[in-house]
Amino acid sequence: RDGGQARAVALALSGRTPAVGGTVRVDGLLLPGRAAAVRRRTALVVLDGPDPAREIGAGLAERPRLLVVDRLDRVVDPRQRDAVRRALDAAMVTAPDLAVVVTCTDADAVAGLLPGSLAGSLTILTLDRPALESR
Repeated sequence: RDGGQARAVALALSGRTPAVGGTVRVDGLLLPGRAAAVRRRTALVVLDGPDPAREIGAGLAERPRLLVVDRLDRVVDPRQRDAVRRALDAAMVTAPDLAVVVTCTDADAVAGLLPGSLAGSLTILTLDRPALESR
């Protein structure tokens, strides 16, 4: 499975690109109409560099209300996983109202990376790609 669908969700929820169809509210703002306001309130972190904890830290430095982390399952090195876990734990302590959305193609690979404080409010959505109709 590729991460294209997960990336599309991350981009849409952070107001960076319109969804293919429908509407969604992010922090009370209706997308796609309020995309600029959503972008100001969200940080999008695409994990494609050598230091995922630093990338997450840079996103958190923006003081977002919503942190969207794309492809958290790419963090496989044990030391990097520990650093990411600590960064997310610290963020939840300093910003308890922060909402976190992570995308992945392997939910099992994300196990243990999310803050323990989210355990009671964790929701996992599995996105199945529907077959496209011919036009």
